[in-house]
Amino acid sequence: MLKIISKTSTDWKVLPPSLTAPHISQESYWKRACEQRWKKSQQSINLEDHGKSWKVAYLEKHIEDYLGNLEMPKGIKDKDN
Repeated sequence: MLKIISKTSTDWKVLPPSLTAPHISQESYWKRACEQRWKKSQQSINLEDHGKSWKVAYLEKHIEDYLGNLEMPKGIKDKDN
């Protein structure tokens, strides 16, 4: 099983977390996924902030990126404006 996991794509556009998260629990996969997705990021991933789990770290950062890229619907004003 580990040999298969080591060859499984970590590209979230190919295998989205909605497919991988329920079926892959091996931390080695999630560590590789984190390192490959955010390798150019200036922020390092502190596992202490994510329950010492690469899977949790990946999913939390994925959601953080998703929410950070959402656009405000037209006609709704930001509370600061």
